[in-house]
Amino acid sequence: MTAPAEPAWGPSPDDHRRAQVTAVIGHGDDDFARAAHDVLRWAVKTRSGFAVSTDGPAEPGQRLTVTARVAGITIREPVEVVEVTDARDRVGFSYRALPGY
Repeated sequence: MTAPAEPAWGPSPDDHRRAQVTAVIGHGDDDFARAAHDVLRWAVKTRSGFAVSTDGPAEPGQRLTVTARVAGITIREPVEVVEVTDARDRVGFSYRALPGY
């Protein structure tokens, strides 16, 4: 499981996949604040075409559904937010699949 508060991520277990991508999306405190706001409100998912059953920020223990629609098929993914990091220099969260995923 991703631990967003860790300063460095260790190796993933064999049965997990991890993706990490870095991109410059702005400079300075204002751009970071905007990006942090968007990340914590699921914008990475929604801007990728998914629907998320909340308008609010990710919170530990929060259970919600991420929905994808592909070729006329609706796929619902029940998930639970496990950890949220909202620090001056790092923002992110991890979630786990729930039964039915």
